[in-house]
Amino acid sequence: MITPHDIAKMLDHSLLKPEMDEATIRRGLEVAKKYDVASICVRPCDVKLAREMLEGTQVHVSTVVGFPHGSNRTEVKVLEAQLAMDDGATELDMVLNIGKLLSGADDAVRADIKAVVDAAHARGAIVKVILENAYLTDAQKVRACQLATEAGADFVKTSTGFAPSGAKLDDLKLMRKCVIGKQSSDLHCPLMTQAIVDSYLRKGLLRPHIERITGGYRAQLKAMLDGFAAFPAGTAHTSPEGGLFVWASLPEDMDALALLNKAIERGVAYVPGTHFYANGGHVNTFRLNFSNSPVEKITEGMEKLAAVMNESR
Repeated sequence: MITPHDIAKMLDHSLLKPEMDEATIRRGLEVAKKYDVASICVRPCDVKLAREMLEGTQVHVSTVVGFPHGSNRTEVKVLEAQLAMDDGATELDMVLNIGKLLSGADDAVRADIKAVVDAAHARGAIVKVILENAYLTDAQKVRACQLATEAGADFVKTSTGFAPSGAKLDDLKLMRKCVIGKQSSDLHCPLMTQAIVDSYLRKGLLRPHIERITGGYRAQLKAMLDGFAAFPAGTAHTSPEGGLFVWASLPEDMDALALLNKAIERGVAYVPGTHFYANGGHVNTFRLNFSNSPVEKITEGMEKLAAVMNESR
């Protein structure tokens, strides 16, 4: 069962409103410390205080750069980043240059992000790029994600919380699709969304959901393993207790790589095992995934694959 502390470690707490006085900031930092959240994002002027109050905890200190409009000169953003890291920040939430993006000045936007990323990465800090989606079309959101990726940013975020609208589920889905490689998407979610997630977990709904998923995986795995009965004599396979893959070995005189095209012609495919070995060889091995197809499709696919293997004998 997921605990409240597990939930806390999923949250980035923020203290960014301009009207917050020092007493309010201190209370907010005590809350972050008490619940051991993942990180606390504070205004640049409060980073040093946050570092001092959170010394010895596992709460990361984060701050903002070019916030909230993103229109600072690049040199100013880099200086902001350097000063924030001097004060103890290990995460930087920078706002991209929204006006430049809307003007189609992609090179300028990319260079602006990269300058902050390079400064941060040189000192072991991470950079999250805020797109401020309220002002962007879907095409512009995709382009912004691509530019952030090309610039080496670690995360992209939907919003500052100060625009006409904040995070939307459709935006998050879009950003997940277009962000590539090592980059992730970071939803700046409102407290109501956090409360809904907390309620869902407190009611114990996650565990039954996981059990339904794993039950489906067990049935899919069984269908795949049963299908090996029709393969050529001497075929061996793993029976995994975890993961989503089955590793198989044909008799040593068979070549799984050479048979792949024939299998594809029948509408089935696998990953030849030889590619997993640095020195090649092991051409009789292959890997199958049982997680992406329903049981009936797995049964049908294994029958087709068995026919291909047997016909080659």
